[in-house]
Amino acid sequence: MVSTTAGFAGVWLIPRLSSFVAAHPEVDVRISTGNNLANLERDGVDVAVRYRSVDLLPSGAVPLFDETVYPVCSPRLLRAAGAALKVPADLAGQTLLRMEPDGSNQLQDWGLWLHAMQLTQLKPAAVLHFSSYDQLIQAAVAGQGVALGRVPLIDRLLQGEAAGCALRRRRDLAQGLCMLVAAGAARAPEVQAFTAWLAAEALAPGSARPRGRAQP
Repeated sequence: MVSTTAGFAGVWLIPRLSSFVAAHPEVDVRISTGNNLANLERDGVDVAVRYRSVDLLPSGAVPLFDETVYPVCSPRLLRAAGAALKVPADLAGQTLLRMEPDGSNQLQDWGLWLHAMQLTQLKPAAVLHFSSYDQLIQAAVAGQGVALGRVPLIDRLLQGEAAGCALRRRRDLAQGLCMLVAAGAARAPEVQAFTAWLAAEALAPGSARPRGRAQP
């Protein structure tokens, strides 16, 4: 069993999973989503993918990639906005797509990004709230507003259905995705095959980005 967040499963893992299935049709892949995972062995989890501080990874964790956030929206909305969406202050005329605070996604919050842009008093035209990141990104793809895109998590969408806004200003997160493997499952051939595939996908062009300084 593979345990991860709904956002990572829906936006990154599932769109790529067909390549693993094609190479290993004999492996029964089961994906479970949720934000809490206390003990892999006790919960019957073989592999877990979780967000952790890049400076405080758990023992045995394998880093996959770090993340950067910047505003993204559908190309359709970007064309409609035109000159009205060129600098961060132009978000005052847009609908912002926002995650509901749950204690685990503060670093992805618009408040921190706007603070970094010195726009703490900005008033958007409207705000839509979501409990899952994959839902939020689908709303952005549908042209319903501007989201904080997590890169490289949404790199494939940025190549087609979503686009980085012209006001693109980057903010590096202090968290990254890591992979944990249950000790009792680490030597299983199917688990080794899956973890090797996952690590390779994370390093593939367009998937992994080195950490850098936030752009002003």
